[in-house]
Amino acid sequence: MEHRITKKYSYFIAIALISVLGSCYYDNESELYPTNNYPTVNVSYATNVNPIIVSSCNSCHSTSAKFGNIITDTYLDLKKIVDNGKFIGSIKHNSGFIAMPQSSAKLNTAQITMVEAWIAEGAKNN
Repeated sequence: MEHRITKKYSYFIAIALISVLGSCYYDNESELYPTNNYPTVNVSYATNVNPIIVSSCNSCHSTSAKFGNIITDTYLDLKKIVDNGKFIGSIKHNSGFIAMPQSSAKLNTAQITMVEAWIAEGAKNN
């Protein structure tokens, strides 16, 4: 009888150990919290902002595809929606704005922060 109880405890201990040890793993901090490769000062339209616009906005908002009658493929057209506040409200998915981009994932926090910095610096054509 005592042998059965010991055997039951052995199985229980083995399962508990496997469960505990199996749930442990190594977290790589750089993978969990990637380095922000987007500047937040001296942001350049041509170097920093326009590549985001090209990849996330222009497929729907260009001179050839004017969804919502909004064009983002030129600086002057983008500046119009930046100046009226609709651009930042849309990319941040703020209440009262149409969330953009609609057909893909929201821009990441670093991208949005960089665009906000560009706008705060005067949304220059640099």
